[in-house]
Amino acid sequence: MFSFNINTQARESAKNEYGYFTATDDKGKKILLIVQNMSHLNVLKSQLENWGVSFASASSGHQAFELLAKETDLNFVFVDINLPEVNGIEVARKIRDKYPNLLIVLLSIVGDENKVKYPGLFNSVLTKPVKYDQFLRLVQEQLKGITNGIEIDQKRKSLLPANFGKIFPLNILLARR
Repeated sequence: MFSFNINTQARESAKNEYGYFTATDDKGKKILLIVQNMSHLNVLKSQLENWGVSFASASSGHQAFELLAKETDLNFVFVDINLPEVNGIEVARKIRDKYPNLLIVLLSIVGDENKVKYPGLFNSVLTKPVKYDQFLRLVQEQLKGITNGIEIDQKRKSLLPANFGKIFPLNILLARR
């Protein structure tokens, strides 16, 4: 058997990101995750546990409303667009009607236009698959009270200019026998 160890240290920015959640003003804040897909739920739960953020979870709209009736200390809610029985839009509408001051974050797919179709319903949008840094930033912003309707998606800045294809066209030779 062969094994080895690599001694490393966490990069400074990672320490700072994690440290954000150890601040005393984040203590006692709580999030409701309304997510049916177990793999998505497990990813979100494990991150929140690592950060020490309290949460409750529900896998359907019905279960979410039962929790909302009991949990009066929720700061915001993640609602998955894909829920059984009642979709995430309807769940969000009912939450908004009954709890108008509760922040609602839509967990959606890339290219989904529901934030545009339903203005004012969602405070933010997070696209699947959820990326660690985007989830971290969104949770921090919501817990800190920064609710400017920030949309967090998977779009990244391109390292290439927009006209790269025109500058360097791709020539393909197809040969057939």
